[in-house]
Amino acid sequence: MRKSKVIVFLIVLFSLFVSLPVFADSESTTPEPYNKEEFPQALKDLRRFEIVTLGSMPFVMLDCNMVYSGILYAQGKTQSFNPLNTSNYSTKQQLGLILTSFSISCAIGLTDFAVNKIKSGKIEKTKNSSKNNSVLIVPIEEDPDAIKIEVPEDIDDVLEDVE
Repeated sequence: MRKSKVIVFLIVLFSLFVSLPVFADSESTTPEPYNKEEFPQALKDLRRFEIVTLGSMPFVMLDCNMVYSGILYAQGKTQSFNPLNTSNYSTKQQLGLILTSFSISCAIGLTDFAVNKIKSGKIEKTKNSSKNNSVLIVPIEEDPDAIKIEVPEDIDDVLEDVE
């Protein structure tokens, strides 16, 4: 009796899932691309920091393993230099390598964040200065401080002598 209830329940559940798309909204379900104002700049910067930090982690981990293995080999604590073989490391050594790698990756992410903030500040400063320092062209007849310089009549002869 219990099996039949489970089977009936599964049939009802399956028929529900099959019939639900019939009642879907008639509007288009095509996703729209993000616009520039959809996310605040702080979230974009945080996302970039996350991507740079986590993206650099494998490379930094490999470099830390190479350096640490080289130090152990130079001190004579291991017989061979093999940075990919971490099975001989104790739990404390492995934790130290992971924390060191994570710290260096975070430093790389923070450096990228600082460089981008400085760049965006310079770009914003340039945009603002170009708006405030616009050039206003005034005809010479309308400018009371303008001095009109007379061109000599024999300017063509002077230019020919210069050439």
